Amino acid sequence: MAIRDRVKEAIDKLNLNDPVNALIQISIAIDATAKKIYPGKKTSFRCKKFLEDNRGFISRVAFGKLEIQGPMLFVMDPSQNSKKTKTLEEILYHLVRCSLLHEGELPNEVQITTRNSIGITKDGKVLLPINMIWAMILAVIGSHVNRSERLPPGYTASIGNQTIDLNDFWGNKEQIYSLVKKHNV
Repeated sequence: MAIRDRVKEAIDKLNLNDPVNALIQISIAIDATAKKIYPGKKTSFRCKKFLEDNRGFISRVAFGKLEIQGPMLFVMDPSQNSKKTKTLEEILYHLVRCSLLHEGELPNEVQITTRNSIGITKDGKVLLPINMIWAMILAVIGSHVNRSERLPPGYTASIGNQTIDLNDFWGNKEQIYSLVKKHNV
């Protein structure tokens, strides 16, 4: 399957209210994209590096006005006053991608939410908003190494009162970023 097929499947799964399977597909698409950007690097390095390099973009697309530039750390066991932390990239790679692809399910430490918030719940679960899944999809679409990819007709995004063909965004992360920034001033 090509990257476009994984992206299409991730979008389809989100439209069917199946974020777990959307995460499986976008995790594979992230790895395939990162493999083009960082050839010869191990999967763990390239996936986390892609997410790190796109952290500002993903956070801005997911949260509108919020753009995270530095490391985003999560205290993994707040109920125990733990000092053990994981970065957002470590969570998305180890807890999400690896758990889904190797174990077949999300661990109890991750909770997908429709709320547009991210963080740790009082009982130690990482909140992963659906908007972040959309943002990861758009990071893959916007990656310059994917500029030759295309989705079937009819795959669109809406922002404000504007509907845009997603095929216009392949390889053009700056166009996506500018559009999001324009609508979230």
